[in-house]
Amino acid sequence: MTIEARGAVFVFVGGTRPEAIKLAPVILAMRRRGLPTWLLATGQHGPLFHETLAAFGLQADEDLDVMQGARSPPEVVGALVPRLAQRFAALAPAAVVVQGDTSSAFAGAQAAHYARLPLAHVEAGLRTGGGDPFPEEMHRRVIAQLADLHFAPTMLAQAALIAEGVGAGSIHLTGNSGIDALLLMRDRLAAEPALAAEAAACFAPLDPARPVILATVHRRENHGAPLARIIDALAELAGQAEILLPVHPHPLVRGPI
Repeated sequence: MTIEARGAVFVFVGGTRPEAIKLAPVILAMRRRGLPTWLLATGQHGPLFHETLAAFGLQADEDLDVMQGARSPPEVVGALVPRLAQRFAALAPAAVVVQGDTSSAFAGAQAAHYARLPLAHVEAGLRTGGGDPFPEEMHRRVIAQLADLHFAPTMLAQAALIAEGVGAGSIHLTGNSGIDALLLMRDRLAAEPALAAEAAACFAPLDPARPVILATVHRRENHGAPLARIIDALAELAGQAEILLPVHPHPLVRGPI
C-alpha cells in the first residue's frame, strides 16, 4: 500500500534491539485497533533490529541504514536528524513515536520537533540522577522536554517527569512494554510446540542442579579494563554456576569475550 493510500500514519522510529522489543507490542496493539503505522528503522543495530522484529511477526517499512562501520553517537545523531526530517516531510505523520534513550530516539525526537509534529515517548521518565549512563541519560532528559505525550512505565518515572516540569496531564502511567513483549513470546511458545522445543534445546546443555547467572555486559562503561575484570569474575563463577552470556557484536565486546 502506498503512503498516499494510507493517509496520516503514526511513524515509529527505532534502530536498536531494545527498541524492537519494546516498540513491537505498541505497534501490534495499534494495528489491532486499525491505526496505521509506519516503522522507520535507523540502522543503528543493523540486522539485530530486524531479527528481533521478526520474532514478533513484524518488519520495518523502510531502513535508513545510517551506520557505516563503527560510528560515534554524535555522528549517528548528525546523520539521522536530516534524514528523518526528510522522511517526516514525505510521510506527513499524525505523530512520531520513539522509545527509550538511544541515539535513534534522540534523533527522532529532534527531527519531529523541528517538523512541528506531535511526539510520543514510550518508557519516559527513567532517571539515574547523574551523568551516567552516557549519553543516554542526557538523551532521555532532552526527549522529555520535546515530547507531547509521555508514557511512563512506573510511578517513580511519572514523579521524575513531574519534578522536571512536565505537565501531569500529558503523562500516562502504562507499565513497561518490555513485559508485554515477554507475554507475547510466552503465548507464541505455547502456541508453537516446534518453536518451544527449539528454544528448550538451546538450554539443554545447562545443568539444572546448578544456579544460572545471566550476564549482559555490553555497556559502553564496561569497555576496556572493566570488561576484562567482569570476564575474570564470570570465569571464576563458572565453577559454581551456569553462565549465560549473550555476546554483543561490538568488536570491543565480542573480541575480549
